Amino acid sequence: VEFDPPQKFKVKSRTDGAQIDWTDDRVDPRKGIRLVSTISDRPPADSDAPDYYVQDYNVSTYLPLLSSSTFALNWFRSGAYVRKQGEINEETLYKKNCNDEKPCSELEETAFRDEAKIKAIENQYGTAGSLGGASRLRSYAGGRFSGAQVEFRGAEFRWNLTDENKPFDLLFIRDVRTGVQLAFFYEEGSVADTSEQLWDEKRTSQGAGVR
Repeated sequence: VEFDPPQKFKVKSRTDGAQIDWTDDRVDPRKGIRLVSTISDRPPADSDAPDYYVQDYNVSTYLPLLSSSTFALNWFRSGAYVRKQGEINEETLYKKNCNDEKPCSELEETAFRDEAKIKAIENQYGTAGSLGGASRLRSYAGGRFSGAQVEFRGAEFRWNLTDENKPFDLLFIRDVRTGVQLAFFYEEGSVADTSEQLWDEKRTSQGAGVR
């Protein structure tokens, strides 16, 4: 769909947080625990949008194994808390795009009705974090699952094949080699509109990689 004139909007957001780090290494810890908590304010971008904030908690625990390997556990929780709901009437949201003055094709009608349905849910419950991508539920694309309430838990064994700190200079790359790990992981995640619905449905992710 092409909008003429283009739609314009502004989004304001502020995030405050704190981190407590009891690990032996900020980049690649082998032992300890790390706690991170943030709160993000999400004021409404327009008259239809909700006014809410998002609270995130993340706990990572690292346990040393073998001579130089690590077993890592991670728990993440993100929740949206609505101060004032936005527009939740799907028909009202739909008619902002398709109406007598702006008739839509059949394909556009289907797309805009789907958009109105999703928008109404977001305006009622807000939107918190997401699952999928490089950090959480790695078997799925980034941002694959999102909702007002999100919870994630994962376990990873990081097997250190080398543990070194050596500079190298090849023809096309120069850096410091800090070690090679094999990583084996298992993860679970759930998203929902309300906290009570979390884990009614879940997705799992497992695999291996090189770090």
